[in-house]
Amino acid sequence: MGQKYAVFDEKGLPMGFYDSEINTNIPEEAIPITLEVWKELLDKDGEAVFIDNTVVDISDKVWENGQWRTLSYTEQLQRAKQQTMEFLDQYARGLFIPTDYIFIKITET
Repeated sequence: MGQKYAVFDEKGLPMGFYDSEINTNIPEEAIPITLEVWKELLDKDGEAVFIDNTVVDISDKVWENGQWRTLSYTEQLQRAKQQTMEFLDQYARGLFIPTDYIFIKITET
């Protein structure tokens, strides 16, 4: 495996990964990263950023006014409730036939 490179946006989110053995045209803005950083960013799947040569978990953060801010306990609870409701909605939709009129009306409320 060759040297790993990555391009990040202003938030620190990865926009692309490159490997010197695979990619012949690595962008100038790409920075070298370690294999461990590359693996961690891929494993976190959008829940981590790369800031000051460090992988930072953003599962409890929000981008606000040009910086990452840690959510308050109340905000984290609200986010968890919303994610749970979205999951339950998708799960319930999978249990019924989508053309079931009653089910459609229930999920609309």
